[in-house]
Amino acid sequence: MTIEERRSTAIHEAGHVVVAWTLELPVGAMEISVNGDDTAGKSEIDDTARALSLIDRIALCAAGVVAQRLFGCEATHLHAGWSDFAKMLDILDNRPDEDADNIRFAGYDRAFQILDRRRALIQHLAEPLAISGRLEKDDVGSLLGAA
Repeated sequence: MTIEERRSTAIHEAGHVVVAWTLELPVGAMEISVNGDDTAGKSEIDDTARALSLIDRIALCAAGVVAQRLFGCEATHLHAGWSDFAKMLDILDNRPDEDADNIRFAGYDRAFQILDRRRALIQHLAEPLAISGRLEKDDVGSLLGAA
């Protein structure tokens, strides 16, 4: 895995965590290079702890791709975007296409509004994650609290 791929994956995961943290959801460990896939990442986010609006749920899904776009690195980690998009489709299942599109666009916009103001926080999380490959819950909490 190149450093750019590690950085892209770390930014993707940091995007999810920053949106979750902003929405006051409990966050835990973050990891890249999951199950032997050098471009896969995961973040522990407890989205059941607080009832989120539909738009906030979509924003949480969109956050990884939005963060990558903000940092100009979306091309190195596209499959994660597809996984997140599939989650959006599940959330929006059984809605008319026009309604689903409007909600999805609003969710992307919500993620952008949250993340654009917190670019430094995304980097603050992503840089050590890219280097170490994993940040434990306490590390994530310390980094979020120090920003």
